[in-house]
Amino acid sequence: MCSELEYENQAFVEQLSNDGLTIMARGLGVEKVFLRFMRLYCDPQNLVLVVNTTNAEEGYFLEELHSGEQVQQLPTLITNEVNVKQREQLYLHGGVVFVSKRILVVDILSKRCPVDKVSGLLVYNAHRVVESSTVAFILRLYRQANKEGFIKAFTDTPELFSNGFCKFEHVMKSLYLKNAYLWPRFHATVGTSLSKHTADVVELRQQMTPNMTAIQIAVMDIMNVCLNELKSSVPSIDADVLTLDIALHKSFDHIIRMQLEPVWNQLSSKLRQLLVDLRKLKSLLYCLIQHDAVTFYYNLQTLSISNCNYQSPSSQSAWMFLDAANTLLVKAYERVYGKKTESLRNIKDVHLEGATPEENPKWHLLSVVLNEINTANKCGNTLIVVNDQKTCYQLKEYLCKGGSFLLQKQYERFFGSNNASLAKRRKLDSGGSKPTLKSETKATECFQEENEISEMDVVDLTFNSDGKVTDCTKFSSLLYPVIAIHCVNARSSAYYMSQVLTQLKPQFIIIYDADFQFVRQVEAFTALNPGITLRVYFLFYECSVEEQKYLTELRREKESFQQLIKDRAQMAISVDKDISDKDESLFSKISQKVIVDVREFRSALPSFLHRRNFDIVPVTLEVGDYILTPDVCIERKSVSDLFGSLNSGRLYNQVTAMNRHYKRPMLLIELSQEKTFSLQGISANRDSSQIGSEKLVLLTLHFPCLRILWCHSSQAATDLFKEIKLEQLEPNSESIMDLRESCEVDSSFLASAKDFILKVPGVNTRNYRLLMEKCKDFQEVITYDTHDLIQNLRVVNGTLIWNFLHYELLV
Repeated sequence: MCSELEYENQAFVEQLSNDGLTIMARGLGVEKVFLRFMRLYCDPQNLVLVVNTTNAEEGYFLEELHSGEQVQQLPTLITNEVNVKQREQLYLHGGVVFVSKRILVVDILSKRCPVDKVSGLLVYNAHRVVESSTVAFILRLYRQANKEGFIKAFTDTPELFSNGFCKFEHVMKSLYLKNAYLWPRFHATVGTSLSKHTADVVELRQQMTPNMTAIQIAVMDIMNVCLNELKSSVPSIDADVLTLDIALHKSFDHIIRMQLEPVWNQLSSKLRQLLVDLRKLKSLLYCLIQHDAVTFYYNLQTLSISNCNYQSPSSQSAWMFLDAANTLLVKAYERVYGKKTESLRNIKDVHLEGATPEENPKWHLLSVVLNEINTANKCGNTLIVVNDQKTCYQLKEYLCKGGSFLLQKQYERFFGSNNASLAKRRKLDSGGSKPTLKSETKATECFQEENEISEMDVVDLTFNSDGKVTDCTKFSSLLYPVIAIHCVNARSSAYYMSQVLTQLKPQFIIIYDADFQFVRQVEAFTALNPGITLRVYFLFYECSVEEQKYLTELRREKESFQQLIKDRAQMAISVDKDISDKDESLFSKISQKVIVDVREFRSALPSFLHRRNFDIVPVTLEVGDYILTPDVCIERKSVSDLFGSLNSGRLYNQVTAMNRHYKRPMLLIELSQEKTFSLQGISANRDSSQIGSEKLVLLTLHFPCLRILWCHSSQAATDLFKEIKLEQLEPNSESIMDLRESCEVDSSFLASAKDFILKVPGVNTRNYRLLMEKCKDFQEVITYDTHDLIQNLRVVNGTLIWNFLHYELLV
């Protein structure tokens, strides 16, 4: 058995010889190529930094390196739990280092990370790297200090490069790369590699019940009405986006929100409700295909009741009054209770009795496939792939206890246990449509929890007469053929599917819910294991949105790669140009300095300041976010954070601290460049908006020295910073450390007492703490004679205090 396919080796060699951006189709194994580079650089003589990975991806890579071929030095992980000294030591030890973006940019600016000794950077999820991102800031700092090290970027999400204007070109500029390696599924090398050994594929199409077909048509009609209403109400939206095919895609909510962001505050409540309705209708379609009739009816009933309870007409869903909505309610009712003739618009008044819910047609098709595998006298394992954990649970219950038991359990869960007819049916037919399996066959359910990403939770369900369930943690411990049900919906579990295939080595795979990424993983597994005879069953609903969604995803990926091929050939900046030298002017001598709070590196403003030749000094600030001069302190707030801080009172305390320690406190309100802004939108809550505006006015009245800066983008904030720093002194980091100590000591004193004592002649910021520690109250200060004051506060200050307190007023 070979460990790598031909196209994986070629992709590795291309990146090894020339740095670039590798874009692979999903399921082809971009993580395997990335893992090979990590194995290559796991050497103390190298220092390779891995950035832009999630916690799930880090866990997967570390687990693979632990269980795979032995490497000289395993990668280290730097998180916020590692202190500064430990981080410096880890950098010096070399090898591969996983480090978070915020920590790495602070360490580079603080000279803790030896950038000149870094061999290179491995960038994962490169589609997220934009000009304003922290990763782009890290790469700029790296190229400024090290022009010899490598940068290798990887991604398997080509669709996101087609969003926006020249997105591919901008990502290449931000990565400082000149080569792009594209690996679509229609690549000749990929097709040759995967076609050397193929599986036996059986495609089974199941007809939906008449009620399911009617429900699907009704929901799609309602979605078309909502899309047409949205198209006519907001002409600025791209008409190509408002189609039913794109509306069924999981990224539709993000796409439509990006289109509406420039006018979001101008949208009425009716239009916003349309977007909510589209999301709910799409979830109803998903529930129709995936789950049982009782669950679907309960979800629809919940939507109808909640819509009736809304007092404001603008908050009600208008689609509930369409004829298609009545058809939807009637057919959903008939799937659970049988024929019903009258209208069900007032669904909350219906008494639910005599339930006889219909089974999901796919359940029967699944049992037929399992019985076929059983009668074939084969001893191989079987893997069932589903789309979510709820389907995983339902199939387990169906295979173990039958469809009637599952439907009765679901009905009792949602509507109570007073349904006598369904209970009688459950008693007479306790087995339901439960498939007949051999007693030694096992069914294993693999649940991938979001909070447990390093290991899979495997539950072994044995089909014995006593119904005993035993647990196991590894497939290798299973002695008999198993039926494994696994969920692939979570993004983190996509990588673990290759582990499941390798450990389980199934001879039969039933794709209950189509997922093209897993299909390609099966193709790669079959090509790597020619000795395993594999049969794959595809279960589809005939003429359903399930099939339409699957084909749409394949088409969008293919079109994205075709567009990337054109963009690479027509890129505005030639690929022969050395992009690493394009910003040489930015790396000139920097004269202006800004002290930035380390928590501010989550925003884009520090990156733009660095681009405009500011010297960024990261410090943990107790007061403010940016220190421009010894007298100017700026607190930055986004719009959402602004009103949240006003309502909680946190902004008042922050401005009080700035006003106490700096002569020119400022509040920077940074708006989003893509969004319009107003203190009170058309559909906003006028009471809450008015309260927020009033608090902002009160804040300016209470602090007359406070200046408010309104900026529509980070670039505009950078220009303001330059104007404020004209002919001003540079901030001093040592004074910031003294201020931190002062803030720690000031916590034991009342702020009002401190402000009062500082007004007395002879008392300053250097001696006020000594005076407050020596004296219990101000009355005790008055009783002191000149000798006591001079002894504690020196001659000049003591004399000034005594003269002020004992000055005779002439009446």
